[in-house]
Amino acid sequence: MTSPDVSRSDRIRRLSRDRLKIRLRRSRPLLVWLLALSVALVLYARREGGIVVAGVAEEIRYEVASTTDGRLDALHVIRNQAVTRGQMVASLDAEALRLELREARAELSRLTAELASETLLLAEDIEGRRLDRQVDLRRFARDVEGAHVDYLDALAGLAEDRIELQGLEIELERTSRLHESELTSADQYDEDRIACEALRASVAEQTDLVEALELGYEHARTRRDAQLSVYKEQSLELSALLEPHEYAIEVQGVRIEKVNLAINGRLLRAPADGIVTDVVARAGEVIAAGQPVVTIVEPCARKAIAYLPEDRVLDVQPGDEVRVRRVADRGRGLRSTVAALDAGLCSVPDRLVPSPGVASWGRAVYVALPSELAIRPGEALEVAF
Repeated sequence: MTSPDVSRSDRIRRLSRDRLKIRLRRSRPLLVWLLALSVALVLYARREGGIVVAGVAEEIRYEVASTTDGRLDALHVIRNQAVTRGQMVASLDAEALRLELREARAELSRLTAELASETLLLAEDIEGRRLDRQVDLRRFARDVEGAHVDYLDALAGLAEDRIELQGLEIELERTSRLHESELTSADQYDEDRIACEALRASVAEQTDLVEALELGYEHARTRRDAQLSVYKEQSLELSALLEPHEYAIEVQGVRIEKVNLAINGRLLRAPADGIVTDVVARAGEVIAAGQPVVTIVEPCARKAIAYLPEDRVLDVQPGDEVRVRRVADRGRGLRSTVAALDAGLCSVPDRLVPSPGVASWGRAVYVALPSELAIRPGEALEVAF
């Protein structure tokens, strides 16, 4: 016969077991939900940091150089100065260009005197129909040469005015900055501005004159060629007679064109917005064409360069999604895409190698940087694939 105490304890145990089963049954959906959430978090963490590699923001660098040889007249920027696209950073000395123009114009004057002598020869009495035809041909040729000399003389004058205008523009830009900083009077600024505008208008008029003289030169050549087609028998003789003179004028035209090209490259301007990181040359120094004068770096990087280790190179393609984080800011990264990849493996820079002094190889991957990050060139980054 079972004692009352034993029966009571069995009932209590059964009751407790039943209550526990009821509680487990009620909390089972919550436990399943928590388990699923834990698995999802683990999978997300693994996806988020599947492969995380070090990267660096690409530096976009511009080297401002002259297109011609010359002496550096002035530098208009200093190191670490912010510049805008088109801002003047340096200028070359114009004295050599002025001397070249003076020499070319002197030679044109000599050729003009020869043309006057040719006119006297045309005025002489020449016997025979054949010689009369030759006189006509030489007259047309003289008109061509005269029109050519007038055109080149006007072109040289235009080049001189352009050089002077560049000097006034340099002075006006300096006065404008001083006026904005209230370091010079408004009268001085207005005086420089009016002088610059007046010369600019004169250059525009000179340009129109040069274009008109060039058109007249072309018309004179057309008339000469038409006359030559009529008198074919004298063309070879006439060409041989006038060839040296025409070549001499052509040489001066080439010299003046070279000066005009040099004028275009005399003022060196910033190719983009950025910061002046280096000033290589000094005022008064003779520089060669293509020699860097100023180095400018864009303030914000557009791409990042990351290196996938050679033992973990994936099938990454342009357009694949990645996540970029700044090392200086461990906050949540931003999504971006792969812009390009190197075809093969290369040596990873020492800065990005986990163990300094140990050679490492990887595949360079270029990632477009979100503009929201405003990352500076050279800044350390983390890229998650």
